Amino acid sequence: AAGAGHAHLYLLSRLDTLTAGGCEVTVVNPSRHLYYSGMGPGLLSGRYSPEEVRFDVEALTLRGGGVFVHGAAASVDPNGGNVRLEDGTALAFDVLSCATGSGIRPSFGTEPEGVVPVKPIEGLADARRTLLSIVHEREARVIVAGGGPAGIEIAGSVLALGTGSPGGVHIEIVSRGRVLSPYHPSVRRFALDNLVSRGAAVSEEVSVVEIKDRTARLSDGREEPFDLLFAATGVRSRNIVDRESEDGLPVDRFLRHVRFPNILGGGDCIVFIERPLPKVGVYAVREGPILFRNITNALGGDGPVPFSPQKRYIQILDLGDGTGVLFRGGVPAVAGRWVSRVKELIDRQFIRRFT
Repeated sequence: AAGAGHAHLYLLSRLDTLTAGGCEVTVVNPSRHLYYSGMGPGLLSGRYSPEEVRFDVEALTLRGGGVFVHGAAASVDPNGGNVRLEDGTALAFDVLSCATGSGIRPSFGTEPEGVVPVKPIEGLADARRTLLSIVHEREARVIVAGGGPAGIEIAGSVLALGTGSPGGVHIEIVSRGRVLSPYHPSVRRFALDNLVSRGAAVSEEVSVVEIKDRTARLSDGREEPFDLLFAATGVRSRNIVDRESEDGLPVDRFLRHVRFPNILGGGDCIVFIERPLPKVGVYAVREGPILFRNITNALGGDGPVPFSPQKRYIQILDLGDGTGVLFRGGVPAVAGRWVSRVKELIDRQFIRRFT
């Protein structure tokens, strides 16, 4: 298993089923922990500790009788049946499952000092410590690049972190288009009313074109200094099989690679060729049981079963001040503290499910 992303949690929780049947299972991941993306903003604001928002995937692997390898899968030789890690190690496989996640698009090359991609989630814990050290002495200047759900949640969490501190926070949201434009207008209204009332500045149809010496040059000609710039400009999939492709791993409705049926995948790293799927956690989590079953079938079980993604799903924005915004498809949103409490219950239940 390459990567311990959300789509592999179900597999990890049932690893003993495979090992008891005589399979040798190796899990390769750069870290022993997987941080749950749904609780990332709460990690930044201080609502949750790091221990509350992560899974110990190394412990899950060992408990299931597997072998855990600290490392990052860099490439795959499908014909030779091996995965090569970034340190040059080669691992052989009969069946490979990929859940290597995604990064942020676009990258600013080697990330300049002060730039924090919102993925991987564990980077938000370091960003919190940096901001706390600044606001203890003076006002922190923060830019959030991206006007989608991730950018909005990060902005709300940063504002919450600065509340009551000696220095406070000056934050600007920079969005290439209109903030939250794909969603019902009520989602945008609830979110912007909340953030602007708490002191956030919003610049729409503006993008970051260059970063140098902790200063962002914007497409409208301004140069804005910052202490931290959070990059929430969309995700870029990691395709370790077709490395020449900038898209994700192309999989069929059985979550198998379109050319190599012994290679499967789920989560942000795939492109579901039946129809485009948004890069949201709900799909990764629901792909998990299908992925596990088709891995089992590929090892000698029955025929594969298809993944049938729902067209609509509920989303909840965490605005950082105890307010949540709940929406689904084109239906008008609802907002309030009760929404935030519902989200917390759902998130904590999900963490308990796999710990």
